[in-house]
Amino acid sequence: MLAKEELRARLRESLDTTIQEVNRALKGENTEQLADVLTRVGRGGKLPKWYEQLRTQHTLPNLDGKTIGSVIEMLLIAVLEKIIFQGLEIPPLRVNPATPALQWRYNFSRVFGMTSS
Repeated sequence: MLAKEELRARLRESLDTTIQEVNRALKGENTEQLADVLTRVGRGGKLPKWYEQLRTQHTLPNLDGKTIGSVIEMLLIAVLEKIIFQGLEIPPLRVNPATPALQWRYNFSRVFGMTSS
């Protein structure tokens, strides 16, 4: 596993790519590459309900603000694992559905040794 400093540097160097890839995912592009991570972090180990519409129609259903935040967090985790940190030995990232923002901060800090704020 890489040292925290190396992971921090990799993330800093990849911020533009990370944003571009999350935006691509929100457009329904490259979703197949992210599917296994989305399945893992989805409720009950299943793809999220919005996934198929995003993949085929390139749009999300009408969701409330809290749900949109969860969608973005899930897509971010998938982008980080499958694209940005591909090939690196890191523990799987996850979102706690009850408190996604708090769990994200915890995992971000635990994995990268820095806060997300």
